[in-house]
Amino acid sequence: MVGTWQISNDNKAVATGSASSISVSMSHAANALVVVASSIRFSVGSTISSVSVGGAAAAILTALSNGTIRGEAWVIFRPSASTGETVQVNLATTNKQTFVAASFTGDKNVTPFIVQAQAATATGTASAVSTTKGGGAKTSASYK
Repeated sequence: MVGTWQISNDNKAVATGSASSISVSMSHAANALVVVASSIRFSVGSTISSVSVGGAAAAILTALSNGTIRGEAWVIFRPSASTGETVQVNLATTNKQTFVAASFTGDKNVTPFIVQAQAATATGTASAVSTTKGGGAKTSASYK
């Protein structure tokens, strides 16, 4: 049987700063996948040491650098709704950084990310995750 399902953007928050740690408060629905995408000015030792949402550790999905900017993507599944959890990004050293935290809800939205996050946690690395970008706040995908 082939069907479609919807992934909806639940909420988002942005933080910018020049410190070893910056945070922002974000609300999200129950059963939300929270993705944190961070950008930091690249220099030796400029990596993210940890990301947490509501005190729970997120898992890294991927990290890329072009020699000037380093980007990292982190993910965590939050089963309970929140009206203001702290999203915190900690760097190994003080540096300029910006991050966007976005929460997503919808049937079957978390399986590929959670499997990838578990692999990243177990091995310390992660292979690429492919997604399809759609217009607006919803992305459609097919499953069998």
